[in-house]
Amino acid sequence: MGGAGTHILTAPMINLVSGDKSPNNSGDVQEFMVMPFGFSRFCDTLRAGTEIFHNLKKVLKEKKLNTAVGGEGGFF
Repeated sequence: MGGAGTHILTAPMINLVSGDKSPNNSGDVQEFMVMPFGFSRFCDTLRAGTEIFHNLKKVLKEKKLNTAVGGEGGFF
């Protein structure tokens, strides 16, 4: 996988949905994360993850679902 001089960019993991088994949250999902791939620059990868996050917030609002963000950064 790659030869001398090959550079591999790290990909950020973006937490979209946080869950727990507390009385306040009965969701079935513990964590749902995305890792954007296929970009040649880290800033583009991070931008893609941020756009996914903000578009999910828009969809949640339209459906009148909770848009509060937990300690790990995901919606719950």
